[in-house]
Parts: sequence; structure tokens; C-alpha cells
Amino acid sequence: MRTLEKNSYSVPAQSLLDLVKKLSIGQRSVDTLEQLAIFLHDTLFPKLGPFFIEIYFPSHSSENYLPIEPTGGSEKRQHFVPQCIPADHSLILKMRESGCPVQFCDLSPRPDFLSTTENPSHLLAPILVDADLFG
Repeated sequence: MRTLEKNSYSVPAQSLLDLVKKLSIGQRSVDTLEQLAIFLHDTLFPKLGPFFIEIYFPSHSSENYLPIEPTGGSEKRQHFVPQCIPADHSLILKMRESGCPVQFCDLSPRPDFLSTTENPSHLLAPILVDADLFG
């Protein structure tokens, strides 16, 4: 069986195909972004490895991007992912313009909203709808 390497974590090729199948079938059963985020947290993200993955959407009541609470493990997650991402932070404004992801490694300086977590590294990847930063 062939494996795909990502740092020290290996995922068998068949497992990747199974994940793609779950995503393509499961996403048909959701009607809202909230349901999609919960579906991803419950079925897909746990199978990707020992990572903390979060999706942030614009808040209608504040100028922040907020996560949609998954159905389980939220107490543990709160120490590893930011509680919110300020929409007006210079980093987010740059991501909005460039559409490019941003990575912070162990020794690189991090914005305050990432420094509050226990994770030594972060990858922020924009979700773009047309040319606008949606999440």
C-alpha cells in the first residue's frame, strides 16, 4: 500500500480515497455552512491526523471571524485554536488582498490572536468566494 508523507504523519492512499468519498457523499446532506462545518469536524478532520483544524466564518454581530462549535471536544480545542480572528487585523487584510495562505512556524513571531493558543505553529488558509475573503 502506498503512503503519502506529510512531515512525520503518513496517510495510506486508500484512506485518502475513503475521505474523499465521505466528503463527496456527506456534503450532499448539509444545507448550511454551519452543518458543513459540523460535518467536517465530526467525520473528516479527525481522520487527517494529529492536527487542530478550525473553520472561521464572518460574524454577523461583530467584526471578527468566529468558529462554528463542533459537537464534541470543544473544551480541549479551545487551547489550540484562536477563539476569534479579528477581521481588521493587518494579516487578515493582506490575506484578503492576496488570497494566499500564511504559515507561522515555531520561531516566527505570531499575531496576538495566535499567541494565545498552545500551538507552536499555524497555517491560515483563506476561503475565497469570488474575490472576497469568506472564511
